[in-house]
Amino acid sequence: MTEATTSPSNLPVTSATRDKLIAELAEVREKLRIGTARYLEIAPVIKAKRLAKENLRGRIYNADERISAHFDTKPRAADYLPLDPEVVEWNVEHERLQAERQLLIDEIRSINSEENTFEAIQFEGPFGILATLQLAEGNLLAALERDADQHRSPFEKGEISSVH
Repeated sequence: MTEATTSPSNLPVTSATRDKLIAELAEVREKLRIGTARYLEIAPVIKAKRLAKENLRGRIYNADERISAHFDTKPRAADYLPLDPEVVEWNVEHERLQAERQLLIDEIRSINSEENTFEAIQFEGPFGILATLQLAEGNLLAALERDADQHRSPFEKGEISSVH
């Protein structure tokens, strides 16, 4: 007899092959459980970091707008009288706005959203680890179910009905 693989075929499955398929199915299901748990662990963290970065980008944009608007209030004499009280006050406020923006930039740089991103990408999508394991599980189950169906009697298969 020919041994079956993890892809469905119409070849019969030997007893040894059936045991191998069952062991392989158990291994695939365990990997799927572990992979799913790991993905569910890291995905929310990554999404939260992405959301935090997006929020900070909005705050940086607003800080840029405040700096731009503040330029419109620059005293005309600022270039000629840097020690004028009004000019000094404007410069202090301008430096504060720039420092505030820089803090936001530093904060966004401190968020390491790439930390687990590669790992998450490996799990996601139609060619990711989870999809591949689900496909392998389906193929193994199909091979085992086909084998079980081959060993059923015609009556069990519904090919013969009882006549009363």
